[in-house]
Amino acid sequence: MSRVRALAVPAPVAATSSPPGTGIVIEFRGSPNAHGDVPTAWSTNQDVADGNAYLQYRITLTADPVTGAVPWVDSLVVPYQ
Repeated sequence: MSRVRALAVPAPVAATSSPPGTGIVIEFRGSPNAHGDVPTAWSTNQDVADGNAYLQYRITLTADPVTGAVPWVDSLVVPYQ
């Protein structure tokens, strides 16, 4: 009898800077094809794309309207198996 084990995949890692009053939201969704037909709903958890061939992400940056400070994202690493 063989056993199937689920291997834990680490969460995405983002190199970011978010000064006070700013915000960064990283969301993911999956799709079975490159055209993005029938995508999953957006989620902050990359597991929403499990079982799909393609992963899409979007990053929403919110600036501080008073100080003009802006957040930034230098890199995003999404592990996969």
